[in-house]
Amino acid sequence: MTKMKYTNYIKFAVILTGMMLSNSAKAQNDTTIVNRKEKKIVIIHKTHDSAEMSDRDTVEIRWNNDSFVQIYDKKPRGIISSGNMNLGFANVYKPGNYTQGAYMYSAFPELKNGNSMHVGLENNWGFNMIKGKLRFWMGLRYDIMSYRFNNPDIRLLGDKSYFTTTVDSSSSSIKSKVVVNYIGIPVSIGYQSNPNQVEDGFFIRAGVNGGYRVRTHSKVKFENDNKDKVFDDFNFNDLAITPFVYIGYNSLGFYARYTTTPVFKEGQGEEAYAVQFGIIMQ
Repeated sequence: MTKMKYTNYIKFAVILTGMMLSNSAKAQNDTTIVNRKEKKIVIIHKTHDSAEMSDRDTVEIRWNNDSFVQIYDKKPRGIISSGNMNLGFANVYKPGNYTQGAYMYSAFPELKNGNSMHVGLENNWGFNMIKGKLRFWMGLRYDIMSYRFNNPDIRLLGDKSYFTTTVDSSSSSIKSKVVVNYIGIPVSIGYQSNPNQVEDGFFIRAGVNGGYRVRTHSKVKFENDNKDKVFDDFNFNDLAITPFVYIGYNSLGFYARYTTTPVFKEGQGEEAYAVQFGIIMQ
């Protein structure tokens, strides 16, 4: 019995030595299974450039009914990067009742549902908080809000003290909209099932984006395919503070955003708040 145990230990040492030598080679990526009657040894190798123990994956060794398990957990990365694109719909919420003629400014025109679009491009850096699955995120973002009016004859007048619109029914226009562009810094807290990659598994994130308006223009398209653009601020607010939430799985998800700062500068337009929702692609 003693001799048999001694022989088993020698076999174990030989195989373990072979495992260590194979780990010293670069870019190993294989699984080795050795069966000897009732004995089974499973050696798992994965690609790593470093031979440090902290960088190795799980090595599991089973001998007869006794289990010898050595686990080297790869530490989650301290900082990871993730980019995404938001594609959805843009709208405005108007809590008050606008009375024609009661204010110096014009009402925000009725929007055409399904044709007012939002596009957002974002890149974030996630800082590890708990085991790589809970992270603090910060990044850079660019948003385009394209508000298409239900009435194609609506015209926005620039260089005014108040948001001002008029109607031009004689120009055969087929589309009228205003496009607002923001650059921003989003900050958020997020959970992800994969500690090192957001795009692999479940993810959820909630935060706020601080945006600054960088450009605004109106655009009218006519029946003859001519287009007319006017660049002005149209009294839109320079700042947009927007809480948001993301939820999804792998590379697809959903988002919702609600801007808590008014669409227009104080006293220069109807009380209205921007809303966006749609899908995330990352």
